[in-house]
Amino acid sequence: MTQAASIDPAAPAAGLVGLISGPVAISRDDRDVRKSPVLVAVAAAAGLAVAVTGVRAVLGDVGRPGLLLGIVLPPVLLGAVFLALHLTRRDVRQFSVRTTAGQTIFCTMRDGGPADALRHNDIVRVTMGRGDRVRAVEVLAGLSGPTVRRLAARPALAAADWLGYAAAAVLVIIAVAPLAGAG
Repeated sequence: MTQAASIDPAAPAAGLVGLISGPVAISRDDRDVRKSPVLVAVAAAAGLAVAVTGVRAVLGDVGRPGLLLGIVLPPVLLGAVFLALHLTRRDVRQFSVRTTAGQTIFCTMRDGGPADALRHNDIVRVTMGRGDRVRAVEVLAGLSGPTVRRLAARPALAAADWLGYAAAAVLVIIAVAPLAGAG
């Protein structure tokens, strides 16, 4: 009888060896980019920067460069972060592995590898992460044999996420810097 195994995140570093026992499904990451925490942070920081600059403009306390920096830059950065997040969505690879111990493990991995990097009946060593997420898969020549190819999952925070948080920090600095100097 086949059952889904619950794998401890502190699994041995050597990984689980087994056979890919079914088809490998690849789908596009279906997360809505508009609900991304990165985009929410940038939108909030952009709103703050525009609001502070608008109030300062009404009070006559901002020049043309400050107006450009506080009104034009925030929507441009917001659009750039949205586009970067949309373009860097990752593929999700789902597959099951029948281990040498007889368990079937259902795995999910976000990566950017080629579509045929994992195939049905490949002998693999799987390094697990949290839940059913996979950190790395090594395709082996035999059960103890050498590694033929390695496929690594992408980090949880991609470069676009880091750049988005940096843009949010810049926008907060744009909004707060004039207030700190006004006191």
